Amino acid sequence: MRNLILRLVPLAIFVFYGVLFQELNAQNSHVVKWLKNSSGSKWDYLSELEIDCSGNLFAVGNFTGTMKIIDCKEKSEGENDIFIIKYNPDGKVDWLNTIKSDKYCYVGATCVDNSGALIISGYFGNKIVIGETTITGIGSKNAFIVKLDNSGQLDWWKTLHGDFGSDPLLLRTDSLNNIFFAGSYSNLLTMDSLVLKGDYFADIFILTLNIDGKLLCNHTFKGKGIDVVKDMVVTEKSIYIAGYFENDISLFDSTIFSKGRFDAFFLKYMRDSSQVLIRQLGSAFDDYGTSINVDHDANIVLAGVHSGQISIGNNFKLTSNGKLDAFICKYNSDGEVIWADNFGGLSNEYLSTAVIDSIGDIYLTGNYRGSIYKKDYKILSNKLSEDIFIAKYNANSGLKYIESIGDSTTELGKSLLLGKTGNLFLAGNIYMTKDILDTKLDSINGNNFLLANLFDCSSIREIKLPNDTSLCEESFTIVADTGYLTYVWNSTKGEYKYTVDTSGQYNVRVTDINGCESNDTIMVLLHVPRQVSIGNDVQVERGEIVTLTPDNEYKTYLWSTDAKEKSINLNTLEMVAGEYWFTLIVADTNNCKSTDNIMVSILEPNHLNEFSLLIYPNPVKEKFNFNINNIDIKSDLDLKLVTQLGTVVWSNNYNFNNSDFSGEIEVASFNPGIYIFFVRNGNKSIEQTITIL
Repeated sequence: MRNLILRLVPLAIFVFYGVLFQELNAQNSHVVKWLKNSSGSKWDYLSELEIDCSGNLFAVGNFTGTMKIIDCKEKSEGENDIFIIKYNPDGKVDWLNTIKSDKYCYVGATCVDNSGALIISGYFGNKIVIGETTITGIGSKNAFIVKLDNSGQLDWWKTLHGDFGSDPLLLRTDSLNNIFFAGSYSNLLTMDSLVLKGDYFADIFILTLNIDGKLLCNHTFKGKGIDVVKDMVVTEKSIYIAGYFENDISLFDSTIFSKGRFDAFFLKYMRDSSQVLIRQLGSAFDDYGTSINVDHDANIVLAGVHSGQISIGNNFKLTSNGKLDAFICKYNSDGEVIWADNFGGLSNEYLSTAVIDSIGDIYLTGNYRGSIYKKDYKILSNKLSEDIFIAKYNANSGLKYIESIGDSTTELGKSLLLGKTGNLFLAGNIYMTKDILDTKLDSINGNNFLLANLFDCSSIREIKLPNDTSLCEESFTIVADTGYLTYVWNSTKGEYKYTVDTSGQYNVRVTDINGCESNDTIMVLLHVPRQVSIGNDVQVERGEIVTLTPDNEYKTYLWSTDAKEKSINLNTLEMVAGEYWFTLIVADTNNCKSTDNIMVSILEPNHLNEFSLLIYPNPVKEKFNFNINNIDIKSDLDLKLVTQLGTVVWSNNYNFNNSDFSGEIEVASFNPGIYIFFVRNGNKSIEQTITIL
């Protein structure tokens, strides 16, 4: 009699319950790799971040009084001066430099060229001092451009004279290390022999300098109001700028007019000024373009803040929740709108930076107060203070997350920079903040800066368990993805494999090398199968009716005769003498299958009272069974198993009170070959050959 239990493939026979949320985990999507802050006697303000091709980080901002950098022995003293810090990829300070002034100097913009040199622009009053070099301006309204080598030493400098107000300055470089310098000015702007005349309150200028600071070309864009450029992208063929304008602005041969007071806009033009593309966004209120990015497919992403309702293309309308909400719009290279979205609360949201990664995902940062509701997400500033937000959209417009960073005091997000895959550098400013991003800050005195190296856990794969499983086994081994540092299964530490022996819901929480956590859940239903039995093998005289039936009730039956009834009847009169195997496959209510076999031996009637031997199975691999009938109980029963050469490998002697005897012999340890099984009972004997595999 042979038994077999068949495993079923996983069954989708149950339904999960609960609500699915668009969140990786309950905790933030960011892990802090390292975090730095300043500790100044008055105020320290970080506004610009740059990263070079070696992963070194430049942090540039302003300070007043004594500024000390945590984890750095150096400190700086000044009044309205500029600090420059170079961090190595591990977050250690490489060097600290300053730009000092007898009146004031403020950083405007920064960029890094292919050699790792840092270019800085800003405003200053009478004069500034960099190392041993003094740079003098004209009067009290000046701007500067300085180039520092990768050790922080001054390479060259330029000064500009003009009224720049408090509007932003921009710096970018191209593959040839040319420098693109942009901003807004009023009245006159002069640099070397260049003289630009402004017509109204603030006009836009773009200057192109070569690697040594020599002017190559310039553009101005003017209107009858305040025109401000906020961001710029330079590619091999094109230049993109984004900002806002009042009343109207002339961009090459086109003039656009605002719908309210300020409208957002972007401009794309080829370097030879051909193929100009212009788009504007405006409502009856104030709308500002803050950031522009271009992805690997030359799609254009414009971000900023808006109020009221704005129409974008023919298919998109965005309505602010309060006054100023953050918006993001994606255009193809021809300026057609692909998608647009916004988010905000009843208070104002201020967008500082938007950046795009290599696969087209978009990160935005800024600050907000109160609450922001967006789809399945809600963030709330700590005790209604001003806090930092970070939002992420995938390339196809789906909001992946929006999260809040802050203490119960004021925190401002100023700049966001992408490092290697998954790494974000966040620059911000904090006031009396003691605890942020689950990190205790040291020596916070007042207005200080914050610099955090974050890892975006949503940028990597989440743990995935197999599909929910129903199977006919006493246990099941769940196999999770490999490559994680830790695995916790239902609060028990383990490995990537976990064996369960009861039905239920099983959860695994993993941590990877970046410190990111993720989890997944699987439902396992185990059905311990019931083994079917159709009894012992039988021996009958030909002509009898034999009924074969299982021991219990089952859902389905399938006999080897193709019968599907519970029982089958065999009319042996219609069968010749011999050995017949019958197989039954059953399935229970859980669709668990079980199998049993039975052998029916049919003998001719005149053989029923003869001394007989039945061996099965034959050939055999591990053990065989034997049945001996009509034994003379007055004589001993001698059994032997011998090789063809006559060597006895097994023997035994029995004395019975029963005329029938059944047994089994283990042969797994015997060499394969043909053997002879001898049976002697008094003066009667039988022998039969058997093949051992």
